[in-house]
Amino acid sequence: MQQTNSQEYPILVTIRVRPQAETQKKNSIKILDEKNIVIQNNDQTHQFKFSKIFKQSNSQLEIFQSICQPILFHAIQGQNASFLVYGQTGTGKTHTMGFHSNNYLQEPGIIQHSIKFLFDYFQKQKQVWEINLSFMQIYIEEIFDLLNPDGQKLQIREDTESNEVYVQNLITVPVKNQEQALKLIEAGLQYRMQGSQNINSLSSRSHTILNITIQQKITYNEYLVSNIAFVDLAGSERIKKSQSTGIRMEEAKKINSSLSALSSVISQLYKQQSYIDYRSSKLTRILQNCLNNQSKIALIATLEPSEENSFESYSTLLFASRCQDIQQLPSQSLSNIYQIGNKQDMEIKELKDKILYYQISEDKQNQKDNCKNECIKIAKNLQFVNNIQINKYYNLKFLLFNLIYYQIGITKYRTTFKQNWQQQQFFLRI
Repeated sequence: MQQTNSQEYPILVTIRVRPQAETQKKNSIKILDEKNIVIQNNDQTHQFKFSKIFKQSNSQLEIFQSICQPILFHAIQGQNASFLVYGQTGTGKTHTMGFHSNNYLQEPGIIQHSIKFLFDYFQKQKQVWEINLSFMQIYIEEIFDLLNPDGQKLQIREDTESNEVYVQNLITVPVKNQEQALKLIEAGLQYRMQGSQNINSLSSRSHTILNITIQQKITYNEYLVSNIAFVDLAGSERIKKSQSTGIRMEEAKKINSSLSALSSVISQLYKQQSYIDYRSSKLTRILQNCLNNQSKIALIATLEPSEENSFESYSTLLFASRCQDIQQLPSQSLSNIYQIGNKQDMEIKELKDKILYYQISEDKQNQKDNCKNECIKIAKNLQFVNNIQINKYYNLKFLLFNLIYYQIGITKYRTTFKQNWQQQQFFLRI
């Protein structure tokens, strides 16, 4: 009998067992208590111990309150956070996360509960705050922006000063309330790659990552910035068992390859190796920002209890156990407090994203692009903002908001836009 120990390690690992399918009669999994689980695989019994084990009767809200809510308090205080779901295809990962666009209103996942929690908290606060969303998927080892489905494949870049990894040209959209955030996510989910195969009739064929960035003004020139990542990993599968062919086989190979790369990274972290091979896949490259000592990390491993899936369930438990046994993550000394100069750089990118987002929205509705040329001109001017004084920067920011209102047809802002445009031309000539 194999047994693992559960201690306070950097990654909080929990297990969720979905209800057994009616067609499956034999069960390979037995939950002993809220921390211990036993699995029967190839006539061998293996016992594992984790921080928390959720039964079929546990609700989505209970999982959120137990795992996510305590970590979100850390995010509010300026610490980064990551929530990952991992498991065989068809075990309820997407359901747990809340990425099923057709039923999340009836049974919200941890994303919907998290968004409600964040807005309920900040709308009661007096300080200035802002919440922004970005949404992407990794499909056949290519990165796509789910908020800009007509866009090109995106590339991963690394900041030469901070060594932080980021996705170039990924749109970040500000949201003012819970309803706006959920509508944006639902719109993005329409473009997530899904498909049917022998194991799961509605299988996710891509890794999906939702990033929520929180910015809080703490002094007149300082901002506290934290990032929360929700990572819905595509399900692992044995091609022989799923009987995938054609494009489904190609998808499965890429999914399995990236999950294998993630497993290797976890193994290297567990062994505390000096070199961690994050570059072996785009998934691990993006997750590099999450897997450090400055982040709060939670992994939910999902299982289907039938005997037919005992091999896959055992593999999932081994992966979860290895994650839990990591004793130390790579150190990162970056501060989450940005002074006005750095904040200025952040807002420049956000303003570019806002312009692009409104352009995309307008194109989809086949409306006339009254100010598209002006938007492009402003976006080009933004790259020179660092060379002008702060008061000119805020004038430009104010101008951009007026430009956005003008572009989407709010007539009362047109006069203000024209006045500020003339004023901005004057500032840029100084």
